[in-house]
Amino acid sequence: MRSPLTHGQVRGTISKTVLAYADSCIGVGRTNIIAEPVAHRHGLTIEHLRDADMAMTYLVVEDLYGPIIKGLGDDDAIYKAGLFSSNMQAIGVFLFGVVRLLGGTRFVYQKTAELAPRFANTGVMTCNDLTDRSAHVSFKMHADLRCTLAGFDYRRGLLASTPLPFGAKRPADVIVLGCQAQGDEQDMFRCEW
Repeated sequence: MRSPLTHGQVRGTISKTVLAYADSCIGVGRTNIIAEPVAHRHGLTIEHLRDADMAMTYLVVEDLYGPIIKGLGDDDAIYKAGLFSSNMQAIGVFLFGVVRLLGGTRFVYQKTAELAPRFANTGVMTCNDLTDRSAHVSFKMHADLRCTLAGFDYRRGLLASTPLPFGAKRPADVIVLGCQAQGDEQDMFRCEW
C-alpha cells in the first residue's frame, strides 16, 4: 500500500515521465548519466527517480529539469515530456486503457484536479468555464514552494496532451493567460481541442 504524501511531496510519475522522454531522445545510458548527479544530491538512486510509486519532494523534480533541458539541448524538453505523458510507454498500457474508459476529453479536464494527484500536494488545480471544446484551467502553487518556468512547461504539456488518449490527432491548443514563474498570481490556461 502506498504511503500518504506529505506537503510538498509528489509521486515519481513526473520524474519517470521526464526520464522516459529523455530515454526516447538520447537513450537510457545517456539519460542516466545526466540524472545521476541529481539523484545523488538528494540521497536517491536512479531507480528511485524511475519508480512511479516513489514519494519525493517537488524540489527533486525541479532539480531534474535543468540537466534534462541541457542534456537534450532543447529548451522545450520539459513541455515535450509533459506531452509524452499521454504516450503508452510513459503511462503504461493498463492505465492508458483506464483513462479511455473514464470518458471524453471534457470529462478529464473537468476532473483534472482529481485525476492529476501529482499536483495535490504542491498546489490547487481547478477547472472553470468548461464547454464541449474548451476548458479554462488554473493552478496555484503553495506559497512556500518554488515555481519555475520548467515546472510551468510540464503542466502546460500535460494539459495539451489530455485529448490524445481519446483519439485526437494533435494536442490541445493551450493558451497561456497567467504564469506564476513570471510573477502572475497563478498559472492560467485556456485549453481548446
